[in-house]
Order: sequence, then structure tokens, then C-alpha cells
Amino acid sequence: MNIVKENKLREFGFYKGFLGTGLPFDCNDGWYDILLELSEGIKKLIEEGKEDKDFFVIQVKEKYGTLRYYTSSYRSEELEELIDKAEEKSAVTCELCGKPGELRDIGHWYTTMCTECYQIELIRIQELWNSVKGINTPNEQKET
Repeated sequence: MNIVKENKLREFGFYKGFLGTGLPFDCNDGWYDILLELSEGIKKLIEEGKEDKDFFVIQVKEKYGTLRYYTSSYRSEELEELIDKAEEKSAVTCELCGKPGELRDIGHWYTTMCTECYQIELIRIQELWNSVKGINTPNEQKET
């Protein structure tokens, strides 16, 4: 995620990461709105006393094509519902651009993308593959 969006999310004050060292957002910009909505919901729960004021987020990332949101200790039922909804939304939202998307398999790498971003990614991967075709892998030997 770009640094401007990351910093907007950090303003909520509960994105502390492991041992308070800061949290990288290991997902792309397309899920920013999902994370912003979730963060606003968490802030409201804290303000209403329904969630611990010392609550913090340990990790935010993409895994198997959907959002994963790891937090400190106990989570209230209301918070569990907010996180579940955010993770469900990520399964139908392109991680790259935020448009409606679906789970895609790109060489056993699972990601949620819209059709346009998926096509662009396939082209990028094909171009990358074409650029390295002539290079031997460490296990290959040249015939002499």
C-alpha cells in the first residue's frame, strides 16, 4: 500500500505492529477503503467502550487472495463481526484497484482481482517470463 494511505490508517493510533515497532500494510491500495471503513468501526467501538482502549493491530496482509487482520488479545463479538465483514469484502474486491473482483489463480498464487487488472498481470508475468527464457536455472546444465 502506498505510504500516504498507510499513514492515514496509522492516524487511528492502533496500528502498532509487533512490539509497537510499526506496522507494514502488506496488501495493495485496492483494499484501502475496506481498511478505512474497518478502522472507523474499530475507533467507534473503542469510543463506546465496547473494545479495549489498549487494543492494537499486529499485522494486516493478503493471504490466499483475501485480507488477514491480526490483532492483540481478546476481541469483542462486535469487533469479530467487523473484521469478518472486511475479510469477506476483500474476497470480492480487486486488491489492486478496488473494483469488484474475484479470486484468481496465477501460477498457484491466489489473488483477488478484477478482470482488467488480472489481464494486465498476466501480460506482465508473460513479459517477465519471456525476458528470462534464455537463462539457465541452477539445476540445468548446458549441453556441450
